[in-house]
Amino acid sequence: MARPPTSISIVIEPYFATKWFSPSENIFKCNIDASRDVASGITGVNMLVQNSHGSFIKGRSSKLCRQDDPLMAKTLGVRKALIWLQQQLIATLIIIEMDNLLGIQVLERDCGNNSYFDVLI
Repeated sequence: MARPPTSISIVIEPYFATKWFSPSENIFKCNIDASRDVASGITGVNMLVQNSHGSFIKGRSSKLCRQDDPLMAKTLGVRKALIWLQQQLIATLIIIEMDNLLGIQVLERDCGNNSYFDVLI
């Protein structure tokens, strides 16, 4: 089943980098990460959008439903970030950076394989 068209194109960069690399001119990058505070049980996702010069464009922090599974928290975080990016319509091309391999694999496919994570994203 193909994903419905959106007005945002997403470029996935499936490599591990320890240094930030700027995208081409007129392309933005969004870094997405989820975290969980074990003491309070609060799970959240953080999103940071930067332009090709590394300047801050927009950011957001958001709570997720209580989630004990880190992989699920990261997957829900990716979903929430993609919805937010689509609503913002910041740019037509956004590179997504994250440390969620499963999320990257799901986004790279043109159509899902109907896994639980495909359905979530």
